[in-house]
Amino acid sequence: MKSMPQLCADVFNRVRESCKTRINSTRQFLQRRRLESHLARLVIAAQAHEASGLAPGAPSYRLLKREAEQLIGKFSHRWNVSQDQLHADFPVLTRLQRLAAPAVRVARVGRALIVVAFGLIVFFTAGMLAGIAHIGYRLVGGGR
Repeated sequence: MKSMPQLCADVFNRVRESCKTRINSTRQFLQRRRLESHLARLVIAAQAHEASGLAPGAPSYRLLKREAEQLIGKFSHRWNVSQDQLHADFPVLTRLQRLAAPAVRVARVGRALIVVAFGLIVFFTAGMLAGIAHIGYRLVGGGR
């Protein structure tokens, strides 16, 4: 049987550990809300840039994305949470990433070339089919 001082020390240690766990979970909760608030401000700024007509891939978007990544990195390092999990929890980050990446646009000349090439292929194929039909018609004995 344990003596009274040992028993008190054990109870005190259990209570202290329980309080530490509760305090840490509360801290994590509050810092997560703070992270959400910071990310929301960044996304609102990106949406304001987008509404003013700023093209995707502009330096402002890249700066906002870099700030968001730094915030995510600090939080994940501090609380041992994977960054992939945080990206899954905050889907607005994908929108910020899309805005930060330059838009890939096919030039109008490129589209025109594609349309012309497609037209040539269609007409060439139609001509080949007509030729094959004509040869078949002659082989069967038509047109005498």
